[in-house]
Amino acid sequence: WPAGLQETRTIDTPVAHIDVMPTLLEMCGVDPPTAEMDGRSLAPLIRTPEADWEPRTIAIQSHRGDQPVRYHHFMIRDERWKLLHASGFGKESFEGVPRFELYDLIDGPGERRDLYRERPEIAKRLREEYDRWFDEVSATREDNYAPPLIHLGDDREDPVALTRQDWRGAGWRPDDAGHWLLRVVDAGSYDLRVIFEPGEVDELLRISAGKTVAERDIAAGAGEVMIRGLRLNEGELRLDAILASESGERGVHQVIVGRAAGG
Repeated sequence: WPAGLQETRTIDTPVAHIDVMPTLLEMCGVDPPTAEMDGRSLAPLIRTPEADWEPRTIAIQSHRGDQPVRYHHFMIRDERWKLLHASGFGKESFEGVPRFELYDLIDGPGERRDLYRERPEIAKRLREEYDRWFDEVSATREDNYAPPLIHLGDDREDPVALTRQDWRGAGWRPDDAGHWLLRVVDAGSYDLRVIFEPGEVDELLRISAGKTVAERDIAAGAGEVMIRGLRLNEGELRLDAILASESGERGVHQVIVGRAAGG
């Protein structure tokens, strides 16, 4: 950015992904959509590394499941100290009491010496800040952890690719069969391009979208099929796409949904 940044600079202040959007907005002279943004613009630090910067803590929590569990696989840090509970990403919860660890990121950036018992006042402060953060993010909506709905029929994204990454009720093994939770914002006719791993035998594809059902015979070796003009009503619905044969059922790979021409 030669017009705005004349030299290479190193900034030691901890930042996070939530800071990218407010930073770019300020640099581009664009007003933010809301005054209550999670991140903070880094533009003052980029322009002047010695700029006044109010210290803050940054919390991250990441694990399986639809709802976060307090103290499960989290970390919270400030300019110097980091408190964490490494209980494992792959589990929805943990057993027993949290096993907190505390590290000095300035004197021990390798996080080899746990100071949790030696510096209880620091651990207590960070734990209290984590509790405030957890309570805040758990109360942003009335039904805070309801599964998100994928919107169909919106001009901002049409068509929409429904993938295994987004489905509910199943994993990603070859024979898994999940479903998608959708909100149709514009009722009408939709075309569905259904993509799947070719099977060794003939199968029956059954598409269920609320009360609308469509079936297609799938020959062995085929890898996709088009279903045109499927009528979808406005509102919330569940979409299933199941391939069935005498040997069992399996899910598809993707369903690409777009409004039909004239629909």
